[in-house]
Amino acid sequence: MSSAAVSIMVLILAIVISNARKINVGIVAMVSAMILSLVYGLKFSQVLDGVNITLIVRMFLVQFLVVIACENGTMQYAARKVQLLCRGRAIQIFPIVLYALMLLAELVGFNLYSMFIPILAAVAYALQMDMLAVGMIGVMTMLAGCFSPYSVPGIMFYGYVTDAGLSFNRWNLLVLCLISYTVLFIVLYFYYGWHKASIQYASEQEKSTMTAAIFFTLLGYACVVGLNLIFHLDMGITSGVAALLLCLFGFADAERAAKGIPYAVLVMIAGMTALIGVIETLGGIDLLSSFI
Repeated sequence: MSSAAVSIMVLILAIVISNARKINVGIVAMVSAMILSLVYGLKFSQVLDGVNITLIVRMFLVQFLVVIACENGTMQYAARKVQLLCRGRAIQIFPIVLYALMLLAELVGFNLYSMFIPILAAVAYALQMDMLAVGMIGVMTMLAGCFSPYSVPGIMFYGYVTDAGLSFNRWNLLVLCLISYTVLFIVLYFYYGWHKASIQYASEQEKSTMTAAIFFTLLGYACVVGLNLIFHLDMGITSGVAALLLCLFGFADAERAAKGIPYAVLVMIAGMTALIGVIETLGGIDLLSSFI
């Protein structure tokens, strides 16, 4: 059996083992990558070359700012404000507005979903809405706009297609995704009963006032988004700077925030990208592409 076929089988086995034994798939994938490297004589450096360090560092820095916002009450404050705005029947248009704004951000290339996940969760809790359902709004906007010529996935995809020498209309796939996932959103809108939702009152916590920590955290978020929007600065760098400044000026507890970062997700990304890199080196990706 060829090394390419074996590598694909190892990938499938790693996923099965991680799900069956409830082990982080990143750990299983990294060990699998090491075993493949030993069997086929790859250097350790070749295994590490597959790890997407840029993505991991960016996610770490973004999540550091997100956890700070959760720890110092900023997320809860924002959620309560949304709760007030959505009193009565106004909540019925909240999912529509959220979908439209996040879709617009995706179309113009602002990858904000990773930063907004905790905000969506806090808002869903405050509005007594299904957190998974609210999170799905963000997922659908990503899928609907991911093939925009201005988004990162779209730029990468169209670059690969151009390198392959294929002729295509780059708007066709985008329009298809927009129609498909917008229709799906409409279906879910009625399925979850958002058209009949209402909030007659909010909790007593709505009277909480803005503290200096909350104000500067919101300002940090605004700067991160604004700098990415206007100057196209990397969101990881700006998030890291904002988080560091909040810690330096006493608006956040760096130690507590560091403990709240989802390291399991980072391990998953590191392990899977390492295994995929080894599979690509062994020809597994080419084999799978040819099969498809």
